[in-house]
Amino acid sequence: MVEQHKQATDVSFAPTEEKEGVSLWLEQNWPKLAALAAVICVAVLGLSLFRIQEEEGKDESWDALGAALEEGGIGILGDPARIEPVLAEIAGTPTAAWASYSLALSHAEEGNFDEAQATLARLAQEHPEHLLASERFAFEAGATPRTVVERLSRVFGDSAAFRAANPGVFANPEPAAGAPRVRLSTTEGEIVIALYPERAPRHVENFLKLVGDGYYERTRFHRVLDSFLIAGGDPNTREGAPETWGAGGPEYTLEPEDSGLSHFAGALGAEKGSAQAEEASGSQFYILFNDAHTMNENYTVFGQVVEGLEVVGTISRSPVAENSVDRPETPVAIDSATSL
Repeated sequence: MVEQHKQATDVSFAPTEEKEGVSLWLEQNWPKLAALAAVICVAVLGLSLFRIQEEEGKDESWDALGAALEEGGIGILGDPARIEPVLAEIAGTPTAAWASYSLALSHAEEGNFDEAQATLARLAQEHPEHLLASERFAFEAGATPRTVVERLSRVFGDSAAFRAANPGVFANPEPAAGAPRVRLSTTEGEIVIALYPERAPRHVENFLKLVGDGYYERTRFHRVLDSFLIAGGDPNTREGAPETWGAGGPEYTLEPEDSGLSHFAGALGAEKGSAQAEEASGSQFYILFNDAHTMNENYTVFGQVVEGLEVVGTISRSPVAENSVDRPETPVAIDSATSL
């Protein structure tokens, strides 16, 4: 099956026909996990798949965890809000330790390192005999052997410290005190956005004018990308045919402004027909749920979500219509847009 306790990168796997269920599922998602955790625990997961299969068997708790992670859209990671109820449901099973592990990684992927460390601490307390909390590995040549929980907790702590010391690397500067704010009240909840008039004055002025005119009321978010982005602001979405969504707006466009702001999670930007278009729509906008730095050179960022980012995530995961990659089947509406 697996050769035990070799160097951390020297692990051989059983043939595919010997694997089934969670073992095969986890192995298929290995690249996505490795991209996040780098060299932290590559061998540990491979080694554990077969021990779990041999020593503990497989039960419905694996299916529940797998379903929660698949709903998150990113393999072994997922939306913490979806993993947490599953973890509560399967508490006391061997799978619960793996659910805690996925939850910790998912918190870290969103930059919530304190939550990630707290989740790991609970994992170690509740499952002290589990592989993740009991077996030690030398993750680097000559390094002191540590458990996966210990190693990840240290990495998350270092990441939090680095982020605190280098805020501009991971987030846009905080909006100025007293910066204008807008509340979007949607059928899924409220989103509050702070604006940067000193960095993108024309875009902010235009957005506030449209908000004051009631332009966005009853429009709908016409484009969604799972756990990534939502786009709205098209008046065609009130009553127009779906084929026209994304093509509407006022009788003017906006020239780009170099705001110096990047596409971090929560960024508000001016939508364009394509990345190659010179000017942006006069009314359409997008909000990011995750970072998208490939957009930095082509779009103008002029605001930042300060409340309700989880609502953005919920909207982004709306089921899409048949034969469409980004048009929601049941678009979420903006009931009102209000300047604060």
